Amino acid sequence: MLLAMLFTLLLFDEGAEQPPYYVVLTNKKIMKVMAPPQFQGKLATVTLLDGKVTSLPVRMIDQAETEKYNQRVAEKMERERLAAEARAEEEAKVKARREALRKKKQESLRNVELREFDELPKYERPDNTVAKPPETESKPAGDPMVKNFTSDDPVFVSQETIRPYDDHIEVICKVKVQAVNGAGNIKVKLKVRYDKEAGDEIEQAVEGNLAYNGEAVITFRLDKTDTIVDTFYTVSADIVP
Repeated sequence: MLLAMLFTLLLFDEGAEQPPYYVVLTNKKIMKVMAPPQFQGKLATVTLLDGKVTSLPVRMIDQAETEKYNQRVAEKMERERLAAEARAEEEAKVKARREALRKKKQESLRNVELREFDELPKYERPDNTVAKPPETESKPAGDPMVKNFTSDDPVFVSQETIRPYDDHIEVICKVKVQAVNGAGNIKVKLKVRYDKEAGDEIEQAVEGNLAYNGEAVITFRLDKTDTIVDTFYTVSADIVP
């Protein structure tokens, strides 16, 4: 009964507004709760991410490793916050430079001296009589279908969008990292089962590493128009220790 309760504690709500607190157990499993546990004698009381309160024996909690783990998480989140602020500042500078260049270009265009039409050089090519046909673009053949997924895995596919076109199908996957120190060498293999045609199996990789809570988007192009019955994903990655 106690083990079943502990496995239930490992489930969490991704939509929680505040970051979770991590409790490291003596069996090396990790619980995600709302706040540090309250110790009362031989029992520790914890509040789950859904607001429910439960208790477990103090001897099952590795208190020293719990403190170290949460310190590492806090430092990681602070580094990511500072990095995000630096990126935002750099993007603002780039935007300002682009705006300055745009205004400078507009000002230079105002100063261009226009000539009369009869002063422009003439160009004639008798053989240029065939109009170039317009390039065709693929058109959507239906509404996109979106699915969201949750998982306790360190790296997983969190969202799938299937977009049918008149000559192909796009499967857009969002990959999310839950490993505290991030992950790299992420590869996603997609298996597709169609209604009538033979299935497909495609693999793509995510460029670079992703930090904790980082996300990446992968687009698979399927050169078929048959109805997709099922999709299956296999994700492999190197977890940063």
